Amino acid sequence: MHTNGLLDRPGFGVYEVAPSGRHAHSVHRTLASWHRTHSGAGGLAVAEAERTEDTLRRLRGDGAVGILHTLSQHGPLQHGVLHKASGLASSSFYNRLHQLQQDQLLTRTGSSFRAGYTLTPAAQALGQVYAELAAFESKAAFVSGQHRPTLTAASTARASAAVRRTHTAVPGLFSHAPAPQPHVPAHVTAHSHPSRTR
Repeated sequence: MHTNGLLDRPGFGVYEVAPSGRHAHSVHRTLASWHRTHSGAGGLAVAEAERTEDTLRRLRGDGAVGILHTLSQHGPLQHGVLHKASGLASSSFYNRLHQLQQDQLLTRTGSSFRAGYTLTPAAQALGQVYAELAAFESKAAFVSGQHRPTLTAASTARASAAVRRTHTAVPGLFSHAPAPQPHVPAHVTAHSHPSRTR
């Protein structure tokens, strides 16, 4: 958290919340609110911090955002098309697909092998979560430009890479501004959605 600019340790004394960390409150509230509505935990007493962590866990992992984004843009897609659009190696794709289904973010359109994958209502409701994450990333980048802790070269490179990945993946997801889309052949999209043909 210190490396990512969320905590300060002035003069190597006690830790305190950094300015960019204070901007995280609305993100935490949004993540916890999504979890309360869509986690299936029902009336269980769950701490807000645990709700936030569990929501973030569901969104982590290589390809998760890409798969959700592809389905949000192109509707139900069959296994092979979704795999190609994800750009993941087969083993990574299968693991991510299984995890997203387990987390109730993906479902099949039917019981046959040819049935496509589609977003669940819980996944469709992630738009506000991604909007908050994008807003936080933007604020944190601005604040850290004014007040940046001393970082090692390796940790700076990792943090910068993570921000770049998040920044390019988040806009355009669900209800946000357009971003470069994964390549899905036109004939596949037309086949998946006959009503969208010319």
